[in-house]
Amino acid sequence: MKKHLIIQLLILLASATTLMSQTTHIRVQTPENTPQQAEIFLAGSFNGWQPGDTAYKLSHLQNRLYYININIIGNQTFKFTRGSWEKVETTENGQSIANRQHQFGTTDSLKLVIAGWEDLANGSVITDLPKNVSILDEQFYMESLDRYRRIWIYLPPDYESSDKKYPVMYMQDGQNLFDRSTAFAGEWGVDESLNSLFEQGQEVPIVVGIDNGSDKRIDEYCPWENSQYGGGEGLQYVNFIKNELKPYIDSNFRTKTAAEHTTIMGSSLGALIAHYAGLIYPETFGNFGLFSPAFWINPAIFDSALYDNLSKNQRFYFMAGDKESARMVEDMEKVFGLLLAKGMDDKQVFMKVVKNGEHNEFLWKTQFKDAIKWLYKPEGDTTDQTSLPEMYPVPATNQLFFRKVNKHFPKKVEIISMTGQLIMLVEGRERNQLDVSQLKKGMYIVRLGYEDQQLIRRLIIQD
Repeated sequence: MKKHLIIQLLILLASATTLMSQTTHIRVQTPENTPQQAEIFLAGSFNGWQPGDTAYKLSHLQNRLYYININIIGNQTFKFTRGSWEKVETTENGQSIANRQHQFGTTDSLKLVIAGWEDLANGSVITDLPKNVSILDEQFYMESLDRYRRIWIYLPPDYESSDKKYPVMYMQDGQNLFDRSTAFAGEWGVDESLNSLFEQGQEVPIVVGIDNGSDKRIDEYCPWENSQYGGGEGLQYVNFIKNELKPYIDSNFRTKTAAEHTTIMGSSLGALIAHYAGLIYPETFGNFGLFSPAFWINPAIFDSALYDNLSKNQRFYFMAGDKESARMVEDMEKVFGLLLAKGMDDKQVFMKVVKNGEHNEFLWKTQFKDAIKWLYKPEGDTTDQTSLPEMYPVPATNQLFFRKVNKHFPKKVEIISMTGQLIMLVEGRERNQLDVSQLKKGMYIVRLGYEDQQLIRRLIIQD
């Protein structure tokens, strides 16, 4: 009995030691122009990027020194703010900085320096908007949610000189799309990318950017409430886009109003709500750009019944990095499988995993052009890799052939059953074909591994 008690005490002591080792002490030095007694906050991947979260408010130590003790583990990205994204940390000259990153749980202290603040850079805010981007309304009323929101609009370069109509793309986290002075974690450069594509002859849409609601972001971007993080206003938010914002845009601009010309796009939670919009209103939203979707926060999104009313004309573009959360790619593949199970084919669903890609604006910015090329590629146009089938024929019987992507054949091919079981794995050298004659009749998911990315496709084996 005594021996048993000693063992229990040792286990408790080990648990307590582990818990203590997960506490990270962060000491921060702020710049000289920091207002006296300013409130400093930590915002990051661990709290939904809420800029004024009191649970992550730093304590004032002395002079310009602050500190915080936090109990989080794992690889996290973060920034410091003075309570809002208009007051986020920058370089000494007011330039945007990349998200900070740290593997919490491996060290017990950090000493960091904040070089500057966005709102205090040379006494003014820096902006870099081109002529075809403007703020449509600083206070657009959201009747569905009884609050107001800033709305941005991008018009294609030829909008003013033509009389034609344009497709429209609605994008979340409007602060991060066009202007580095408002971006809280880096700018996507949507305007620069679209203007560049336009010069290359690519069709580009009108883009409507909707600012997130800061502390309301999780609530509005999550269809269902999460017991830990909140949420549950997703339906009202989508209703705002469908019933209020879209009718306004269609009435005041030359737009193609049908679902096949209406795209909704976002990253992380913004991708979650964009995907949800397509599930509940397939008659309104026809195309989807889903970057690093945070499906994990609302597991109800995996309910097969939600996918029963999909339109045969809807198209989904999924993208994530292989160095995001452990569940990111797995969850994307799960949704990919649900779409396939409902009869969607390779022309309707594209999924890409970028090697070394992390959960940040840099990844989303670099992948934006490829998404636009796929989403707005004219029917039958095969001028770039995004419109070519990476493997053929599908359906297949004996031999499966591969095309080059970025001048390479796949080095690794994984064939997985619809239940998630690995059926076949070949790797070690580039290959342009594969014998699949031993596979049973049915549908499979195939992962094609290239030098810089992984593509996930559908395979059907027939008799």
